[in-house]
Amino acid sequence: MSEEKRVSISYTVDLEEVPQRVQLLLTELGQTLSALSEVSKEAAHSALNPDPTDDLSGLKAILRLKVLLGKAQERSDDCFNILKGYIVMSHSPETPPEPKTPPAPEPEVQKAPKKKAAKKKVVKKKVVKEKKEE
Repeated sequence: MSEEKRVSISYTVDLEEVPQRVQLLLTELGQTLSALSEVSKEAAHSALNPDPTDDLSGLKAILRLKVLLGKAQERSDDCFNILKGYIVMSHSPETPPEPKTPPAPEPEVQKAPKKKAAKKKVVKKKVVKEKKEE
């Protein structure tokens, strides 16, 4: 059995809709648990009466059971966390009003780039020493 890729989906609903959404998730969980019952029976049958052409039939049935149990665990965790968040949100005081939009920043005045001062040329004067005649 190949490993299934799982993704998390996140979306928002109105607070009042949360119980109905959780109810849908719990209904799906019930269907998974019903399937668990059937797969469990198949696993027990395969373990006691192995398929002569497939030595691993009992192990495959148990693996399917484990996958379904994992999905049921994830779904029950989702329902628990959603309801916990719902209870916290529904018992918290009203949310504060949105803050007013802050005033727009004043535009910056662009200054012309400073020009570098031209370097002064240094002129070295040659000092000629005159020899005084004696």
